[in-house]
Amino acid sequence: MWHRFAGYTRSSGQRTALVDAHTGLTFTYRDLHDAAVEQSRLLHAHGVRAGDAVLLELPRSAAEAVAVLGVLRLGAHYVAVDQHATAEWRAHLAATVAARARLGAGQPWTGVVDCPLVEPGTPAGNDPVRAAPSDPARTAYVSFTSGSTGLPKGVVVPHRAVLRLADDPAMFADRPGMRMLRLSPLAFDASTLELLVPLANGDTVVVFPPEDPTPRRLADVLAAAGVTHAWLTAGVFHLVAEHRPDAFAGLRQLFTGGGVVSPPHVRQVLAACRGLRLTNGYGPTENTTFTTTYSVAHADATVDPLPIGAPVHGTDLSVVDASGRLVPPGAVGELLAGGTGLADGYLGDPTRTDASFVRHGDVRRYRTGDLVRWGADGQLRFLGRNDRQVKIAGHRVEPVDVERRLRARPGVRDAVVFPTGDPATGVRLCAALKPDADGLDVAAVRRAVEPELAPYARPQQWLTVAEFPLDRNGKVDLRALGALAQPAAPPETPAVAASRPAIPAQRSASLAEFEELVTGAWVEALGTDDFDVDEAFFDVGGESLRLAIVRRLLQERLAGRTIPLTDLYRFPTVQTLARHLHAQTERAGASS
Repeated sequence: MWHRFAGYTRSSGQRTALVDAHTGLTFTYRDLHDAAVEQSRLLHAHGVRAGDAVLLELPRSAAEAVAVLGVLRLGAHYVAVDQHATAEWRAHLAATVAARARLGAGQPWTGVVDCPLVEPGTPAGNDPVRAAPSDPARTAYVSFTSGSTGLPKGVVVPHRAVLRLADDPAMFADRPGMRMLRLSPLAFDASTLELLVPLANGDTVVVFPPEDPTPRRLADVLAAAGVTHAWLTAGVFHLVAEHRPDAFAGLRQLFTGGGVVSPPHVRQVLAACRGLRLTNGYGPTENTTFTTTYSVAHADATVDPLPIGAPVHGTDLSVVDASGRLVPPGAVGELLAGGTGLADGYLGDPTRTDASFVRHGDVRRYRTGDLVRWGADGQLRFLGRNDRQVKIAGHRVEPVDVERRLRARPGVRDAVVFPTGDPATGVRLCAALKPDADGLDVAAVRRAVEPELAPYARPQQWLTVAEFPLDRNGKVDLRALGALAQPAAPPETPAVAASRPAIPAQRSASLAEFEELVTGAWVEALGTDDFDVDEAFFDVGGESLRLAIVRRLLQERLAGRTIPLTDLYRFPTVQTLARHLHAQTERAGASS
């Protein structure tokens, strides 16, 4: 990877490598190269050598790109730390990785030395460290993803797996002059497509500002920075499609995935953005970002359900039955993936590596756990999982792990955790608890368990049952449980919610009216009414894009009044935000 990047620096050093949409600064390949050389010198001085691991805890920025390149130049590999990682997750990561150094801010790691960061544009020193020889088999990064026990698995990704994406001639639409959006967390393997692949091909990376995106802000950055290609998780894509379907009008190609992609949303976007190619990208981290892709360029050509497509460059696929035998086209089986995109396994975990990376027909394959079938058109269709793992906001979540934690709490005799909701509008977890004979305090269980879980892994709906419903095979009937989880009164549709009376600007409203107003906006944005007025938005399934929707709804229903987005972060509950808005209104009325 480093030598591909350095080659473009030698041949086209003044080509634009990176644009920082936050600062407005532009950096050439020479700028990034020289800064990365200096970063590698500092890392070397702090003991980093080829084969070592370096922790990265950085926001999206130009400095993040320099850090990654500096690590790779030494033949070391980076391990990005998820900002939502729990204390248990971080402890397991620290014990597994045995990192030599860290680049970034935040709390220091025991036994890991902190190295100073180098800003892009910093000239290389007079005595640079020699770059490690090129080796496609060397580890580029380790990406931690959840496992069946709840403990994260460190997926070891070699350089060859990244370069196979860069070398795919069919991956990108209209590639010359490509400007790729850098938006995903570095710990998420989509960042490979956003950062490493463009820099390996002499293209330009456009770094989204470090704050969370909103549909309007995303649209503004895409247009102002001249972004041509971008990736969004399916959940974020659906939200933007609903509120700003024209946001992608200037793009040549939009990648989406990490969950089931809704065909109606695809049609809506393609109808608003003529000339856009939309690509559904499927793939586990263990096969490096993409295993298959399926592209569509016209709204009327969008099929339902949307296929996950055909294999990308350097990828071999097999669809097998429970005995490992190939199934005929049209039959359902588990997808096995092989080729140059395969990870080397799970760091320090040979047992799980052997269970997931198997020999099939004398070829090494990864067992995806996904059920698929080949269609008559030669495209793969995704049909679900052969285990209970689910995707929430693009993250893998193991209901078994959440259940284990719930069963350990006082008063819980048994627990079942399952997904609810529509993949097109947002999947959430529901926890069904069976109390023991002495009763159960659900609120206490929730307060105890939530700090142990990442925000996306926390159940957003809770119910208690005397007995779990069973199907005719004697297994817990998840469909019946899902019916119990449905609210007595479903959330208002946008049409009904939009008809809710606004609070006129000319009269004072009571605090209760403001609480009702904020509650209504939350229900519409979250798609559920399962929250209390003293619960924080981000603790009940909210995220930044949905918070922006709350802001827009409130401004519309407060007669166009401007509400800073920062206010919604400062007052994160229905109660505190309603009090703040009410107090502002009272002060404005007193001064008029």
